[in-house]
Amino acid sequence: MRSLLMVIAMVFVSWMHNAQAQPLTVDPESIVPLPDKFDMETAAPDVPPEIAYFCGAWIGTWHDDRHILVVERVKPDGQANVVFAESDSAFYNQNRQWWRDKATIIDGVLTMTGYRIFRYAFDGPDRLYMTATLKNGGVTSGTLVRADAARLAAGDRPTDWPWPGERVWIPHLTVRTPDGTRPIMLEATFYPPAGPGPAPLAIFNHGSDIGLYQLRTWSSSTEAHWLHDNGFAVLALMRRGRGRSEGINVEEENIGRDHEGGLVDVSTGVSQAVEDLESAIAYGRKLPGVRPGPVLLAGQ
Repeated sequence: MRSLLMVIAMVFVSWMHNAQAQPLTVDPESIVPLPDKFDMETAAPDVPPEIAYFCGAWIGTWHDDRHILVVERVKPDGQANVVFAESDSAFYNQNRQWWRDKATIIDGVLTMTGYRIFRYAFDGPDRLYMTATLKNGGVTSGTLVRADAARLAAGDRPTDWPWPGERVWIPHLTVRTPDGTRPIMLEATFYPPAGPGPAPLAIFNHGSDIGLYQLRTWSSSTEAHWLHDNGFAVLALMRRGRGRSEGINVEEENIGRDHEGGLVDVSTGVSQAVEDLESAIAYGRKLPGVRPGPVLLAGQ
């Protein structure tokens, strides 16, 4: 019996060692499939520069999910051959996929048409701003930067994907870490003003996400770009316990409901959200390029 127990113990220890040696689980939403080889072609001398500059690989986000665009070849008339790829998305109920397609480049905009309309326009020397018009009329957006096509074909993917704006960390005015040594930090995305002078600040809010959805960071890039184009500096806030923000999301727990599930009292949850907003307002007013004065609050 003692020998049997020792054998079981040795097997268990061996199993534990092997279990610990396994690599960490890969986030399925970080996987973007691509063909093993791209059919790249250098733009001919008669291709206008504003068309030729689209050639190559671009990586970034589309509605905050990973996205890759590869422009394999272009013609002088603006006709282009592209590879479109996207990751899994639990929120949008889509599976990772890639396909080859045709596109047109007119007036500095690369457009793909189909069941969705994708438009890519330059938002800097090596940066694309992408908008997608969905079948239901909704519009989502994303940002891509230039990448190495050969490395992408070989399977390389970035650890941190390009983000539409600048990630910033906001110290909370009232809530501290459990040990009391510092304030908790709230994640946000900052879009500096476009013009040379100071601009009013707009703070954009997400909804009351629960479950796995609260682990997502939302850039709110579509709304932020509209506000940005209309003269605002924009701060897209992740309230406590959402995205990478520290703290605990207790807004949902503090919603009062009746026996049928209807809302009765949301005051406690709202007051906690307001505390986070006050921290964002105080921080945002000190950001470069932000004009003192009233702050626009928007969102869900």
